[in-house]
Amino acid sequence: MKISTGKGTISLVALVAILSISAVVSLPGLAISPILNDLDSIFPKASTLEIEMLESLPSLLIIPAMLLAGRWSQRGNKVKLLVLGCTIFLLSGIGSMLSTSLRELIVLSAVMGFGAGIIIPLSTGFIVDYFTGDYRVKMLGISSAVNNLTLVVATAAVGWLAEIRWHFAFAVYLLPAITLILIPALRSSTPMPEPPEGAQHRQQRLNGGMI
Repeated sequence: MKISTGKGTISLVALVAILSISAVVSLPGLAISPILNDLDSIFPKASTLEIEMLESLPSLLIIPAMLLAGRWSQRGNKVKLLVLGCTIFLLSGIGSMLSTSLRELIVLSAVMGFGAGIIIPLSTGFIVDYFTGDYRVKMLGISSAVNNLTLVVATAAVGWLAEIRWHFAFAVYLLPAITLILIPALRSSTPMPEPPEGAQHRQQRLNGGMI
């Protein structure tokens, strides 16, 4: 099945791969929330600072990673960058499931934040590359819907898994594995160049007034 992009068509699998990126970017820090009240019993010697770091470090690391990823995506291969980000995210998620100390969780959450920061710009970057015009607007809306739906479903899943065992809450961080599996579909679907009448050609400079 082929999906129209305004520049041509891509396969349905490639589209699912692009939308799966939007699902991943809603996950950082999600597994921590349901076990916050239990951290004192899980880690009796944990300090307030350590617990605060566990919550805030992923968000803190996301910021520089996003800036770097945005720069790297302009100069390099977005697919390779996506593989890097998803691999970092996935490995840190697996590590979190196997961790036995709070310090391990803190380090792994920081690494995960960096991986997520690499992925976040790509969630819209691939849509811009593959789609144009009304197709792009529609796909950005669908991407946002996927992001929010994943957040709702994953939050419910995390709460249920945490009741079984706190390690299981981190299973939601395995979602990037789906994106990695689907990446070959992106490699085989090269984005077409923007049409001459496309918005990217009409707007060559930053609109300072709008910003």
